[in-house]
Amino acid sequence: MPLSDDKIRELLAKKNKPRSTGGRTGTGTKKIDPNDRSYLAWFALNHSMLDSETNERTHCSNPDCIDPRPKEHGQIVVEVKGQKMCRYCFIEGWLLENPAQEKITTT
Repeated sequence: MPLSDDKIRELLAKKNKPRSTGGRTGTGTKKIDPNDRSYLAWFALNHSMLDSETNERTHCSNPDCIDPRPKEHGQIVVEVKGQKMCRYCFIEGWLLENPAQEKITTT
């Protein structure tokens, strides 16, 4: 069964229609939840290997960093709550706050 002229025009119009970019129109500033410590959250953050101010290699700010790899060449870090954090400390939950945690008063 051959295509009708109307169907051909419809298919050509669909073919020549500008493609959508997936709705990503904007600045790309997506709000990241600092309490989400999943791998997906890690890869969604802005990673750096060089400090933008000093142009030196970055290192995790955690004094008890659990990254087992040698650190003499720097580390890939993200900034969370003003602190530089490697992937290992990020996934482990360093600086993670639990809002349901009780406060113990000391006297």
